[in-house]
Amino acid sequence: MLQRLVFLIVVVFITTSICFSQAKPDVCELFGRIYIEENQAFADYKVYVETKPAFADLIVYKTDAKVFANKTGLWFLEKNRAFAKIKIAFVESRAFADFSIAYTDSKAFAGCKQ
Repeated sequence: MLQRLVFLIVVVFITTSICFSQAKPDVCELFGRIYIEENQAFADYKVYVETKPAFADLIVYKTDAKVFANKTGLWFLEKNRAFAKIKIAFVESRAFADFSIAYTDSKAFAGCKQ
């Protein structure tokens, strides 16, 4: 009886950990209209801003027009949450971030590091 109980607890633990574990986002798919959330609870992703592009997961170029944010790393900062494709919140520690970014001044350098 005790073995069945232990087995059941292990199965429940494994099942819940698989269901509730959040996979790391595919940063190579992030582009388009981005809204910056103040509250992390409302954000799709938590992002850390690196000072050096060599350590970032994604190199981001901020475009001036929505239509130009059509490839990986090209972001248009949307002012209206309803129109945004992705909502992010910035964190001060890399340990709490889903991924890291670094900004670039050149559109040619924007993109995924993978």
